[in-house]
Amino acid sequence: FILEHNFQIIIENTIAQCDYHQEGIYNLLSFIDGRYILYSVSVNNFYLESGTLFYTSKRQLKKCSNSIKFFSKKYEEDFLKYIEEN
Repeated sequence: FILEHNFQIIIENTIAQCDYHQEGIYNLLSFIDGRYILYSVSVNNFYLESGTLFYTSKRQLKKCSNSIKFFSKKYEEDFLKYIEEN
């Protein structure tokens, strides 16, 4: 997505926010093509900067599942089904 200048697709498919314990940094979760992407953004003065960006594993998703805030109940239901599969 980054190399093809399609970061907007990641933003448009963001479904939730995970807590991150540092002020000004937000972990966000997108769902694209059947896979979850975890990425972070930080607010730096008047700029918004992207940080970490990677396809995440179920193990990593389980770690943030206690603090995740979904933007829709449907997204939450789909996420829980995905986590419970195999």
